Amino acid sequence: MRALASVVVLAVLGIGLASCSEPSGGAAQRSGSVAQTGPKVGQSRFVSATITRKFDSSGRLTNDRLTLNDPEQLAILESYFREAGRGERGPLAGGWVPSVIITFKPSLGREVKVHSNYQVWSEGIGDWPVKAALKDHVQRLFSRKADALSAIDHH
Repeated sequence: MRALASVVVLAVLGIGLASCSEPSGGAAQRSGSVAQTGPKVGQSRFVSATITRKFDSSGRLTNDRLTLNDPEQLAILESYFREAGRGERGPLAGGWVPSVIITFKPSLGREVKVHSNYQVWSEGIGDWPVKAALKDHVQRLFSRKADALSAIDHH
């Protein structure tokens, strides 16, 4: 009888741990819930985002910043962090140094601050995997800023 109780306890723990490997809301999204999963093309929950880079795409120390206000660009950036600002705990956790910090600002409500090393991202409550293209996307945004500043200096 004792062995049966141990098996039941292990089974219950196993089921609980398996459900922890999914981000919260995963079951709700599959069951047809109306949980929002991220922005639609050209739409964002935010009115601006400030991107602060600590390291550039080559890993060199930097400290540059830019602000996005364009709704389409905000939606693209937001799509890399679909769970951000929803209070969900990421499935992973680990010690790492952020390469980029992005602060999303809504028209109402609290700011959402995301830290990323281009492999994972976090709001401080667990880590989420990052789409591989984030690093290139951020590099392109900063390259456009540098090109725009260069064009101004040459006029």
